[in-house]
Amino acid sequence: MKKILSIDGGGIRGVIPAVILAHIEHLTHKPISKLFDIVAGTSTGGMLALGLVMPDDTYPDKPAQTAQEMVKMYKNEGKKIFPPSFLDKLGLAGWNGEKYNDDGISQVLKNRFGETRLSQALCHTLITSYEIEKRENVIFRSEKAKLEHEEDFYMRDVARATSAAPTYFEPAKIQPVNKDNFYYLVDGGLFANNPAMCAYTYFIENTKGRESKDCLMLSLGTGNVFKPILYKKAINWGLIGWAKPTIDILFDGICNAIDEQLRVIFKTQKKSKYYRFQRELQNEYNDLDDTKEETINYLIGLAERLVDEKIDVIENLCEILVK
Repeated sequence: MKKILSIDGGGIRGVIPAVILAHIEHLTHKPISKLFDIVAGTSTGGMLALGLVMPDDTYPDKPAQTAQEMVKMYKNEGKKIFPPSFLDKLGLAGWNGEKYNDDGISQVLKNRFGETRLSQALCHTLITSYEIEKRENVIFRSEKAKLEHEEDFYMRDVARATSAAPTYFEPAKIQPVNKDNFYYLVDGGLFANNPAMCAYTYFIENTKGRESKDCLMLSLGTGNVFKPILYKKAINWGLIGWAKPTIDILFDGICNAIDEQLRVIFKTQKKSKYYRFQRELQNEYNDLDDTKEETINYLIGLAERLVDEKIDVIENLCEILVK
């Protein structure tokens, strides 16, 4: 049985799947890269995925960091990625250009991933992005990077590309390790904020005659947003007013649509198993860039409660993962 992990985008809310994965590592006594054959991620989920498949410098067959260490990344470095500003307090940040300078996120990624390449990933890894000049979807694949040197990228650049959410960060300009051409990329959430279908398609394409229905999928969300957009306000919005809400709607709508599609697909496949862990967020804690200590503690607590409520399901999942 092939085992697939998919992690949604969602900014600072990526701490939710990080907490769940930390519990899975604790229960199985194994790293995520040894439990899953394919790991896919978008935006913050892409950063998390890359962090969990990155090899250690001293012991290259082992991961450099645990899921619990990735939880600490959100707690300790969230404000470096989304630095609060005076304009932010006034509600004016992002009105003329991107909301955040990319110096903070670029430095965090450089410190975390260094010179590690995508080709060094400890298991099959898929990270989504979108090329704005060619107007095409991009899926960075570790296996392709291993086979084709001109398709290899630094993990830090892949992480920067997948998390370049429009209105939040400027597009990423990156190049392969061994080539001079550039890619101009934005957040993969624009077409696959839930990358589970990308991962499943990759699995189907690479079964090579095996039973294509024999797989396990764990799909992790970063919280459902139910904050209403009031009609009385929306009818008066123009381009500026709709910019951020449109991004949020797009990300949430894609996640839910992919989940519904995969539930139908897996329901017809008796040998396969589909797990989706997701929770509704309180309205005051749903922003992608809210790095206040109170918010991060709320998100961690939400994930802990989800684990407690689903502990029987998670323990059953872990039994399958270690087989």
